[in-house]
Amino acid sequence: MANQPILNENLTSLGSIPFQMVHPEEFFDVEKTVCDGAHIHSCYEIYVNLSGDLSFLQGHNIYEIRPGDVIFSRPGEVHYCIYHKSTMHHHYCLWFGGEGPLLRYLDSKRLPTHIRPDDLAQLWSLLAKLEECREPYLRNAYFIEFLAFLGGESSKQSARFTPSGGKLGEILAYLESSFQDEIKISEIATRFFISESSLNRMFRRYVGMSLYQFVEAKRLARAQQLLRSDYSVTEACFQSGFTDCSRFIQKFKQKFGTTPHKYKKSCLENKINVV
Repeated sequence: MANQPILNENLTSLGSIPFQMVHPEEFFDVEKTVCDGAHIHSCYEIYVNLSGDLSFLQGHNIYEIRPGDVIFSRPGEVHYCIYHKSTMHHHYCLWFGGEGPLLRYLDSKRLPTHIRPDDLAQLWSLLAKLEECREPYLRNAYFIEFLAFLGGESSKQSARFTPSGGKLGEILAYLESSFQDEIKISEIATRFFISESSLNRMFRRYVGMSLYQFVEAKRLARAQQLLRSDYSVTEACFQSGFTDCSRFIQKFKQKFGTTPHKYKKSCLENKINVV
């Protein structure tokens, strides 16, 4: 008689993974449309470009984007699109979060930030399956297949875009670690051996906003992240780099359409926090 199998291991489920997928196609007018600017999500984001003249900033790196390129962002990573001219912008965005072995795997098996797949036909096929499927278990299978495809040998990490001989990358890296401190254009220009006018032109051209606007956007993104955690409005204000609470509340409301207090209250009511 054959030996009986000993079932001493467990297959682990995927756990609860909240998921949202959008597939917009819209005309972006650089003269009229307000750019969302630097922002932070409390979830993972996978951005897939289909068309549009743009690059993508994440942290202190800028990536040139072409159709088929993928940007993978983790919770708490500052990122945004930089539009170079008025054009149609067609893309996919997948957001997901929660907890479980799949997300722990993603954190341990780190996907590259910028992925350039060789097999675009398979990429489009997988995205179409995810978009059209409504059966939960089958969609889970497609989602895992999609992540495996992005992490496979047919998907290559692209080099970062380093305009102005890499100087912009150095400045962005510096701002990444010091945006919460007092920022003066004159001091940054002196530190990196560049004129103030050249510094401003560089940011306008490659980052899509002035240096001060960029720093303010990063501070607001950081404040939003802190408010989703257990920080008070005052703590979020000062720890994100603002020195005046009234101005912070005004700028926060301008960007997010609500006050920091109402935003924090809404996050608590909906149990939204930073992963």
